Amino acid sequence: MMTFKLLILGFFGCFVQAMAAPQLAATLSASQIRPQTDFELRVSVRTEEEVNVEEPQWMVPEGLQKLGMNTQSSFESRLLPGPQGMQFEKKRSIEFIYQMQSLKEGRYKLGPFTVMVEGQSHQIDVVELVVTPQAPAPSRQRGGGLGGLFPPGFDEEEDSLFGQLLRRQLRQEEQETPSRTLPINEKEAFFIILETDKKEAFEGEQIFASWYIYTRGNIHQFDRLKFPSLRGFWKEDVEPAPSLNFQKEIVNGVLFHRALLASYALFPIKAGISVIDEYKIRAAVSLPSAQQGLLGQFGLGKAYTYTRTSQPLKVQVKSLPTEGRPQSFSGAVGSFKIEARVDSQNFVQGQPFTLKLQFEGDGNAKLIELPKLQWPASFELYDSKSESKFFQSGKSYKEFQLLVIPKEAGVQKLPPFEFSYFDPASATYKSLQTQEIVLQVAPGTVQAPLPSERMKLEEKPQEDLMILPPPETRSLARSWQWLYGWPLFWTWSGLYGGIFLLFIFGHWVWLKKLKNRRSLFDDLRERKQKCDKIAKSNQFSLAAAEVVNATYYLLSRLMDQDEFNRDLSDLLESLPPSVRTEVLEPLQKELEVLQTIAFAPAGAWANISSSADLRKHTDRAFQILEQTLRLSEEGT
Repeated sequence: MMTFKLLILGFFGCFVQAMAAPQLAATLSASQIRPQTDFELRVSVRTEEEVNVEEPQWMVPEGLQKLGMNTQSSFESRLLPGPQGMQFEKKRSIEFIYQMQSLKEGRYKLGPFTVMVEGQSHQIDVVELVVTPQAPAPSRQRGGGLGGLFPPGFDEEEDSLFGQLLRRQLRQEEQETPSRTLPINEKEAFFIILETDKKEAFEGEQIFASWYIYTRGNIHQFDRLKFPSLRGFWKEDVEPAPSLNFQKEIVNGVLFHRALLASYALFPIKAGISVIDEYKIRAAVSLPSAQQGLLGQFGLGKAYTYTRTSQPLKVQVKSLPTEGRPQSFSGAVGSFKIEARVDSQNFVQGQPFTLKLQFEGDGNAKLIELPKLQWPASFELYDSKSESKFFQSGKSYKEFQLLVIPKEAGVQKLPPFEFSYFDPASATYKSLQTQEIVLQVAPGTVQAPLPSERMKLEEKPQEDLMILPPPETRSLARSWQWLYGWPLFWTWSGLYGGIFLLFIFGHWVWLKKLKNRRSLFDDLRERKQKCDKIAKSNQFSLAAAEVVNATYYLLSRLMDQDEFNRDLSDLLESLPPSVRTEVLEPLQKELEVLQTIAFAPAGAWANISSSADLRKHTDRAFQILEQTLRLSEEGT
């Protein structure tokens, strides 16, 4: 009797264990398909309790291709009669849906599949697929497309108006969503892709580079750990992205959301291999997960932090050809047009007028220098300034405003300006000329040129000091007693006290400025030592850039201005007239040379062939800066 009871209990335990064991199956949407046809493979796991199920492990046979994978989960609970009364029957189902494609004919075996359920390994037998041209035409896939967008049981709603409208909307979204293939791991939470319009370019040729972030889930926290340094390139912002604006895109059959991180127009400085370095991001992402309930399926579950880096890209930079290079070429690369104009045709002798020379087109117009022109004896170029801008479309412009003085009356002609640039599309040099400008100059008085010497400050005559005899103690005491009884005593005391405080404050400001001026000489010496050290290593561009940066910094501090919000020409114009008269012209001349060496292609400054030649320009620039500081201190 006891043995029989044990047999019954053992049989009942095995039955309960069998009922509690997960049920696994692998099915195909069709057992026979044609080549180049999409199909679905579903691996389902059904349990009575909520368990942790990992993605199946299996090998994709050669001749088939996996396009993507998504998961679906469902839960069902019913109240049924049992041995102990009414009981709930629970059923949970998790499906791993693979979007597949057949590449060529053949008979294929998919599997076996290994699935880990609560840490225990379970096996699913292989399923067979026949790929043949004689297979029936593929039927309309249910729940396919964008990785199973249609919910379970949607096919039963085919005839309902809501079902038809929803299906039409989802199909339209599927058709409008762009699709592409990338060499990435679709299981990653997010990744960064660098896109460029070219991987090979000439010196100074424009390259568009954009970084995008792709994610399958929701980003909760986002940190830019490293921006690309882009050494070896002149950089212009094309489209700043202060916030992430996500759009849908299908990558390798999986739905991702893409947002722009940054976009630049890059101009390689010298020939050789230049590297567009990496962009590094750290983000907290919550991925869609069937194990985290309803919110987890929509990517609103627990977030995990990941760090990803874009792949660096090597760009082959070609040298500009020397054959056929015009004398008027100064380093402009792209496609440009030139225009010269004046506001009127009638001017007066000796009265200056403005001649505007504008360049615009595709490329970096900021590198364009003022074309050389042999001015006729009837004209004098008194001064010039320029402004430039780069647009998001990749176009840019630079305008020179030339202050010209007509020295002779009558009909005068301004000769045309010649400008040359290198066109990378045709790999040839092209030259342009402006139209000749005819002016009518009326007789007038020719003004004398402005003096070049600095106006000296007149020495102030010393004041004769009147020495007064010391007052008598008795009379002073009587005067204080009289003031104390005067009703306006406290008013005068407050007035004199305020004047004294203003004097103390002014003296403190003067001492602070004097200390600041003295510290500028220390900064000048430190920056010159740094520049000399760089020049010894024959890094010409870095040495020239150091002088340009030092000029911005010293002039900004000298004028108590923000160096990042002022143009160099504005800083020079802000100098006192007595200082500007002596240093403006020589400093601008040296800066034009140094800016060309720092930012233009090597062909634009081929005459600088040694560190000794470079030192002539850097030493001259630092001498002028030191002279500027001393003149400003003397004037103060």
